[in-house]
Amino acid sequence: MIIKKHSKEKNNFIKSNIYSYFFGFIFSVCLSFIPFFLIEKKINVLNSKIYTNLIILLCCCLQIFFQIYYFLHLKDSMGNFWNIVFLLFTFIIMLIIIIGSTWIMYNLHYNVMIHQY
Repeated sequence: MIIKKHSKEKNNFIKSNIYSYFFGFIFSVCLSFIPFFLIEKKINVLNSKIYTNLIILLCCCLQIFFQIYYFLHLKDSMGNFWNIVFLLFTFIIMLIIIIGSTWIMYNLHYNVMIHQY
């Protein structure tokens, strides 16, 4: 009886993981296809590139969320607290590097190319 109960719980756990992976995979494919389709067909949402870029950025952020939630299994639990803290720290460092690099390249371009204007 105990063996059957343990086996049943294990099967339910495996099924729930398979459904979780499948659901995450389908959403990831859809969220990858939407920006690809917008760029490939040169579609401007509401005749504006800004809205198109915002939709692409939204798909990117949702993609990150789905990857973290369904594939890395970082859910709201105290057991994952430090993993989430390290993940947020990594995002902050990445933002500092990206924004700093963009700022440096913009200023370098502005100061070097001033003679051509």
